Amino acid sequence: MGNGESRKAISYELLNEHVTYGCNGIAREWTPSALVCIDNKMMHEIVDSGYPKNNKCYFRKFTLMDAFHYEPLRMGAQRGEVIENISTGYKFAYFGSEQQIEFYPEDKTMGIVENPLHFFTWVSEQDQIYDLDEFIGKKPQDSGQNATELMCTIEKPDICYLIGFDLSVNNGLVNNVYKNTNGYAPDYALPVHPDGWIRDLDEIFDKYSETKFIHVLNTKVFDTIETISVEHFINILENQWQSKKKLLNQ
Repeated sequence: MGNGESRKAISYELLNEHVTYGCNGIAREWTPSALVCIDNKMMHEIVDSGYPKNNKCYFRKFTLMDAFHYEPLRMGAQRGEVIENISTGYKFAYFGSEQQIEFYPEDKTMGIVENPLHFFTWVSEQDQIYDLDEFIGKKPQDSGQNATELMCTIEKPDICYLIGFDLSVNNGLVNNVYKNTNGYAPDYALPVHPDGWIRDLDEIFDKYSETKFIHVLNTKVFDTIETISVEHFINILENQWQSKKKLLNQ
């Protein structure tokens, strides 16, 4: 489950009975079977919300340190903004960056500006946070590709439907359910060029050839796998739901 806007037409209720791997901001509104995140701002938000206490999360570059490391690191974070959640006294992850992305509405571009930012993310012993690298290795990919490969590695499914993988199909503007919210681009931003995403996914399709991948989108993007419309996919889910309902009523 990517976060492309085509996914908005698909009811979460119809997905509840299926194994689902989601990314990033979906944790704000729904609970997939597993959540994948590699963005530091989003990892902090997810932990701060309490989501990992009851739900599986797979993070990258989220190295936990013992509590006694906090004070020296905090003392060193004098420049810039510090973002931290309430201390659990257990362990924390730290991420610092000197530069941040800035968006310019006039020409729909973005740039890199000096803006030191420090994240201190405290976790508890109950948090279900797993190191993504331990399952699929170090992959310089975005969350959607990582979620796809993780799902193939753990679940080994016969069929995998890719929903919300819109790959920048949106009339030349950013395509994301969560645009204009914390951690995401504004709606006037230009889209990310999809060539890298397509290349990475094609490699996953080839590597896990025992799985049948079906792309759910009203536009054909991949030459190597089947594509069905969003409406067709919703009909599949609704028919499955109706069949199960009949069995339960027998």
